[in-house]
Amino acid sequence: MRSRAVASMVVLALGVSACSRDDASTSTSSTSSTSTSSSTSVPATTTSSATTTSPAATTTSSATTTTTTTSLAAATTTSSAATTTTSLAATTTTTTLPPGACGALGVLAPGIIESAAQLIDVDADGFADTVRSYTVSASPVAGDWHLRVELAAGGGVDLALPFDPAPAGVTVLGGSYIGSNVDPGPTGARPAIFVTVGAGASASAVALYRLVGCALLPVTGGEFVVGGGVMHTEHLRCEGVAGTSLLVYVTTQYDDVAALHEIIQTAYTRSDNTLTAFGVPAIATSPTLPVNDLIDNCGVDSP
Repeated sequence: MRSRAVASMVVLALGVSACSRDDASTSTSSTSSTSTSSSTSVPATTTSSATTTSPAATTTSSATTTTTTTSLAAATTTSSAATTTTSLAATTTTTTLPPGACGALGVLAPGIIESAAQLIDVDADGFADTVRSYTVSASPVAGDWHLRVELAAGGGVDLALPFDPAPAGVTVLGGSYIGSNVDPGPTGARPAIFVTVGAGASASAVALYRLVGCALLPVTGGEFVVGGGVMHTEHLRCEGVAGTSLLVYVTTQYDDVAALHEIIQTAYTRSDNTLTAFGVPAIATSPTLPVNDLIDNCGVDSP
């Protein structure tokens, strides 16, 4: 009986021990579960650190502000570039010279002797230009006499004349337009410059020049003798007819047989830089010698 009692106590003890192990296992399992829960809580805490994302958002906002500022600077730069371009264009337009402006002229040498100066719009730009005749020597020879054009637009041309007008000098008398008023031709409505290029006892030689481009050229067929005596006269007259400004050369000769003065009027127009006859000469007679200015109705001085 004692043996059974002992055995029962052993079994009971084993059962208690087993229960204790089960409780310990349960406790261990519970502790492990709690630990796992605690571990899960840590990531949750880490997740709650999303609050830390707020500064990152702020940083992003700052980057956006910087981008906006850069955009404004670029816009300002573009506006400034546009303003500069406009300013340059305006300056270029302002400094552009009118058509007809030629190269710069040298300064007149000291000691020149000027015979005359006239205001003539030689390039037909609406502004009066200065035309001078002068010599570089007190005893001029061929090449010493000059015609000089000083353009109001700037620059000009100085032409040394290749002849010696002695005993007379070279004198610019003025300017007058000759040619079609409807179609002045490729060189435009530029006037003829009247210049005395020689003289005798009772007559003077008058030649015509024009500014063609930036060259001062003699008009082909444009040299005349004006003056006169008891038995003859020669003079020039300007007149307008049929849309054309004409230069008329009038010569008078005395006819001993008829005892009359024969008057011949030859009219000229211009083609490019050449005088051409306009119609046929008109012939008339007069019992008296006509009296006229040597250059009449052209708005220029007489020799």
